[in-house]
Amino acid sequence: MAKKKTVKSDYSTARVGDALFKALTQQEIVHLLDVLLKALSPELRAQVLTQLEPDTRQTVAQILSPPKPLGGRKVAGAEPVSTAKLRQTWSGLWNEWDKIVEEAAQEKGKYINQEASWEAPYFNATMFVENLEKVAKKMCPLIRIAFQDGFSPNAGFAQAVQNATEDVSDELPEWLEVTDGFYLDATLTTCLLEWEWLKGQKEGEDGFAFAQCILDWENEVGNVGLDDDAFLGFFTQLPEADQELVYQGMTESKEMTDWSNHLKNTYSHWHALYMYYAESRAPEEYLDNLLATVSQHWQNGLPVVESLLNQKDYERGLQAIGQTLEALLQHHRGGQSWTPDTALLFPIVSGHYHNDNSADVKTLLHHYQQAVDGLGQSQQVEVLEIQRAVFDHFFDWEWMLKTFGEASVSKKVRLALFQSWRDYIARKYDSWWLEWLIESHFDIKKGSPWFQKKIDQWLVQLPNEMRLSDANFGCLRLLTWDLMEISGRRKDPYDAFFKVVIEPQKLTTPDGKFRQKYLDAYVPAGILDRVMRYWKEHLQILVPNPQHVHKADYTEHAQWMAVLKEMAPISYRALLKEWRVTHERRKNLWQAMEMMGLE
Repeated sequence: MAKKKTVKSDYSTARVGDALFKALTQQEIVHLLDVLLKALSPELRAQVLTQLEPDTRQTVAQILSPPKPLGGRKVAGAEPVSTAKLRQTWSGLWNEWDKIVEEAAQEKGKYINQEASWEAPYFNATMFVENLEKVAKKMCPLIRIAFQDGFSPNAGFAQAVQNATEDVSDELPEWLEVTDGFYLDATLTTCLLEWEWLKGQKEGEDGFAFAQCILDWENEVGNVGLDDDAFLGFFTQLPEADQELVYQGMTESKEMTDWSNHLKNTYSHWHALYMYYAESRAPEEYLDNLLATVSQHWQNGLPVVESLLNQKDYERGLQAIGQTLEALLQHHRGGQSWTPDTALLFPIVSGHYHNDNSADVKTLLHHYQQAVDGLGQSQQVEVLEIQRAVFDHFFDWEWMLKTFGEASVSKKVRLALFQSWRDYIARKYDSWWLEWLIESHFDIKKGSPWFQKKIDQWLVQLPNEMRLSDANFGCLRLLTWDLMEISGRRKDPYDAFFKVVIEPQKLTTPDGKFRQKYLDAYVPAGILDRVMRYWKEHLQILVPNPQHVHKADYTEHAQWMAVLKEMAPISYRALLKEWRVTHERRKNLWQAMEMMGLE
């Protein structure tokens, strides 16, 4: 009977492993292991495995004999990895973290940015946090095992973030002070909360004790902000019993200094969390809190109003609407009063609100309608219907003029709302001839003759020394653009003039087709020729002076000279002759002229 082979493991064979690791590439070692494992019988493989550490043995065994995938498909991320390898990976990731922090603390490191040579350098906190976030994304799947097995370093993310931000702030010179603070991204926020939660669980802390720990850390660090969505997502995924404890604790502590500042601030994630809990646990308190914060965030009044109207409490609903409107107007009109029958709401808020807010404003107006309807104020219902519809039709001149002419509200109200719309249109484009055009269509006693007379008077009185900043310049540009569109002449034969002076991309507006339609109906005969004649005769004085230049960039000057050459060649040659004497030494000017193909 053959003698049973044994596999020995001594100091010399261990040294062979070190030598192989130093002498061969990773690919060569992989190939060597494949060859050796294929050469070993199942019995010898088993003997080899018995001499390994338990965790290593289990990992290798899983690799050599992987379980069959469920449903015939491999499960992503299910590859076996030893605890030692995970420990090594964890340590390596913290080394990456430390290198980022070390680099960020360098006065001349890559996180010090400077937009231009004459501008002061600044610390790029956003890029710094983004690079820490990249490391955190690799760490996140390892957090639980790292905490449970005590991987080093194990101080946790809260301490690591605090150390990192303090190191950067302390090492950089005062003139590079990080004034805006550090705002953590989503994964880094989640890692921080996860680690502190695990630590609190190990120490027997409940949900509110954990919340208090995070709040204390934020107050202590001061210049670090957590990601709001990640914060809310983490707390709302805690066990239900712990969420209840967090809510009860915040409720009992909301008048304490360290909590009140956060819970009364609508921009705080603690306030958002508290409102999330209160909405389902204490609806009345939730609505009271919303109404109390309307001055900070006017949309908070909408759920309150809706609730009161559902209860048919129209008086209190109207009061809540008043508070909500006051908050809305505070942001757009400096707190000035507004009533539906004296001015349109759209012009007041349109300069500030984004598209996603228009629906909220219309909802508020709809609630306003419901409240006054419930109180029997039928005239106000009609006025508010106009106010609400205007948000969808404001730039439709036909709809607006018809509404102001036929709406079933008093003449005084119709006139006030019309004037509000007319004034806004004229103001928006800084063109008073628009006011004349709208007025001539609205008032049948004025009509086309009145408009033509006003335009004629204005063109006669146009100044001989207009400037680019002159309001007349903006009015004339818009009128020229509209007349070109109406006549179909557009660019030809003045392509440069069209591109540089008229700048159609800046004049394209939602109501352009309506404005041009109404202008075409009332425009005086031959007006475009008169306007173009004015441009040709006065264009020379509009050409920017090379003495006024930004960063030695004369592109605009050359472009205007190209326009002048196109429109008034004689004036161009005269100005060019003057420039050759006055601005002879401005090399960049003449280079720009040459690039435009000018003499």
